[in-house]
Parts: sequence; structure tokens; C-alpha cells
Amino acid sequence: MLFTGVVSSGYGVASKNVRTGYYTNLGYKPFYGTLNLKTDTDITKFGDPVQEVRIGARLVKLWRCRINHEIDGHVLHTDSLKPKTIELLAPVKLRDHFKVEDGAKMDVDVVVKATRIDVLVPVLNRPLNAAPFMESLDASSRRDRVRVTVLADEDDTETIDAWAQVIGDGDQIVTSPIKPGTFARKVNLGYLNTEHQYMILCGDDLVFDADWAKHAIKAIRTGVPVIGTNDLGQDQKGQQSPHPLISREYVKKHGASWDGPGTVCHEGYWHNCVDREIALVARKRDMWSYDPKIILEHRHFWDGTVDKDETYELGTKHVNEDRKLLRSRIEDNWIGPNKPKVEGIVE
Repeated sequence: MLFTGVVSSGYGVASKNVRTGYYTNLGYKPFYGTLNLKTDTDITKFGDPVQEVRIGARLVKLWRCRINHEIDGHVLHTDSLKPKTIELLAPVKLRDHFKVEDGAKMDVDVVVKATRIDVLVPVLNRPLNAAPFMESLDASSRRDRVRVTVLADEDDTETIDAWAQVIGDGDQIVTSPIKPGTFARKVNLGYLNTEHQYMILCGDDLVFDADWAKHAIKAIRTGVPVIGTNDLGQDQKGQQSPHPLISREYVKKHGASWDGPGTVCHEGYWHNCVDREIALVARKRDMWSYDPKIILEHRHFWDGTVDKDETYELGTKHVNEDRKLLRSRIEDNWIGPNKPKVEGIVE
């Protein structure tokens, strides 16, 4: 959304906030001051902010933008500003870069985008899980904000057919001929076949809390690239999460595993420990948060909510080798003190 504003002087409040470090995960190191613009533009047309930052009693909203067709930055707005005033945050001092004074006109092109989430669902030999999963998701989410991608082995036709009958018009099924079709490989395939800002890794044995999407979108606006969710079971301390919410930009730039940019999961794992590596890597980079309000109840045989089937049997069969692999990868990649230990390994 392109609009024109007129440069005006501010009071220096934003400079203090930038110096204090309120604005992070921008994709650049911001210049310590902002540039004020007066505009008649209706900011409600900017769409969802990419971040919301609480500074005292004020809530500052940020949108990505391109300034004067050249510099990538952010539009900032808070209710404490005058109704027709916005601020521009960028990696350079905009007044000097563009040689502008008060009264000069500048073009701003805001990236208008609703926050959307790709729900990645690796499946294997469980056709009966398709309908309950979708019923739970549809009852809990704004479907214009959530897109389901089912990831299946191409010869798992019964499961594929079951999902095809219940997914929505905007959803998709992606199949793979590669064997074994592990959870990690399917997630990476899902990343390559989706496009939204964030993705969440799910099993087909979840029940979605009614407000999970609302809390997920709110968490996304903090700018933290990897967000742990609450499965009501495995880890209530927030140190890991079986169903993490992950920024696409984070995967593209850093990678969610120790394998580096462009990869969500290390494909050496069969099923277990994928989530543990993602959490360890993100926490080590200080790019992790945990939100207990994002509730995705994980129904599993170990808590008696479902029966143990062949898919659970397969995961259980490989748990020890997955734990050994995680231990090896920690040894190879962890730098510094407080090296994590992997419990429960049978030698």
C-alpha cells in the first residue's frame, strides 16, 4: 500500500526506546532515531502488524515497509501519537540518507499482509484421524488465517483419501515417494511447499483449543521466531515443545536445526527428538519463547487417551537411536557451557 507523507519533527521519545532495545527481530540493526511523517492515510488499511511492542502503557504496532522506493524499514504507530502521524524506523538515519527537512514529502510502501499460519501435518497409516483433526481445527480457527498441508507417503492411499474428503478448499495434500517417509522429511517437504509467515508442526493426534490461533497470532507479533506451544503433557516448563510455531524467515536465514539455512528438521531422526533439537538451537540463539496459552492437546498412548497403534509402535521402536543421534549432534554442535544431557538412552 503506497502513500505519501510529509516530514515533521518529533520529541525524541522514539530514540530512547530504540536505544533501550525495545525493537528486536527486525532483520536489521535500527538507527537509534525515527522519522516522523504526517499523513492522511488510514492506518487501519495496513493489515495486521508484524510486531506489537508494549512500552509502559503504550502498545506500539510495526508494519514492514519500503521507504522512498529504496530503504526497507518499518512503520511504527501507537495511540499516543497524533492521529495523522506515523514514525519510520530504518537501518539508516533517514533525514541524512535522503537529505530531507521538515515539510519534504516521502513515499512509503507498506507491506499489507494478514498474519497467516501453515499447519504442517505429517501423517502415516491413520485415516481415522483425519475427520476429528479437521473438526477440531475448523471449530477453533479463523480458516482465512490457517492453511493445512497434509504430508503423506504416496502409497498411503487410504490415509490420503480420508484427508481429501475433509480438508478445506485452500488446504493441500503433498505426497512423497521417498522412503522411509519420516516425520522430519515430511516437515521439510511441507516447508518447501508452503509460503505463509509462520508454520506450526503438528501430529494428526491433536485437539486444538478454541483460542489457540488467537494466542498464536498474538505471540507471532512479539517477533520471536520460534515459539513453543502447550501440549498439556510433555513439557510444562517451556523448555521444548512437540508442536513449535516457527518463522519462515528464521528457517530461510538460520535454519531451525543445526543443519543450517533452509532446513526445518534434521532428517537423520526417525520421529523422536526433532522438536528437542529445534528448541535447543533456538534457545541457544536466544530466539525462543514459550506461550502456555497456545494449547494443542496431544492425545497419545502414553497418557491413555488413545490406543497404541502401528504408527506409535514405529516411533517407539526408534526412540533410543533418535536419542543417541541427538546426543551426538549436541556433542558436535554445542559451543560453550551448560551442554544439555540426553536422558533415557539404552546403551
